[in-house]
Amino acid sequence: NAYLISVSFLVFIGITDDISPISPYTKFFAQLLSAFLFLSLSGLYRELPFFVNLPLMQFTIVMFFIVGITNAFNLIDGLDGLAAGLAIISLSILGIFITDTIYFPILLLIIGSVFGFLRSNTFPAAIFMGDSGSYFLGYSIAVFCLTSVADGSIPFWFPIFVVLVPISDTVNVLISRLSSGKNIFMPDNKHIHYRLRSRGVSHKNTVFLMYSLQMLGAIIGIAFLIERDLAFWSGVLILILLTIQHLFIIL
Repeated sequence: NAYLISVSFLVFIGITDDISPISPYTKFFAQLLSAFLFLSLSGLYRELPFFVNLPLMQFTIVMFFIVGITNAFNLIDGLDGLAAGLAIISLSILGIFITDTIYFPILLLIIGSVFGFLRSNTFPAAIFMGDSGSYFLGYSIAVFCLTSVADGSIPFWFPIFVVLVPISDTVNVLISRLSSGKNIFMPDNKHIHYRLRSRGVSHKNTVFLMYSLQMLGAIIGIAFLIERDLAFWSGVLILILLTIQHLFIIL
């Protein structure tokens, strides 16, 4: 299986880095290689509904999508329970749409494992997922998103809502580092969760706020997929207002 082979390779790189830190450039190359391996073995990129007459363009875009989501979950793993909780939300949303695929049993196993892990990873954490765990979760979610788009279960834009918070944080960090002339591979404290903590927001409130934002993004995404009547959008509006109220209360 292309997924199992490629994700195992990436987890091995993550474990190696957890034991003895390796260069960020080496890790980035390993991520590209893992994505290249998956796409080459599976040929999934040919089944996606964009750039159908430009296979090289398809391959490149999809490869960087996988690497981007993998890194997004790695970067968001800065507070106890944050990456694990966001991954559970993302996987649960995807699970709604891939019940009839071969990936659904794997997805359920991952959700169950992460739930068990989260019990000891919640602040104050007793265990940590490290790069191996965040790579595995981000990579898996990226692959599940792509397979869902390829088989028509979800439209090509829906994965943005599935991983809204990690993507937003990664874009925020990249823009911040580029605008200040810093190396994009070097860590800093510009992540959304660190900014909230620096403003005096408690650890748990920061984590639960980001959970709320991720759930809200997923709900809005689902709203565009189903019949959008006034009652449904009224409920979405209430959720948005409650999230904004939560934000003002804790800041």
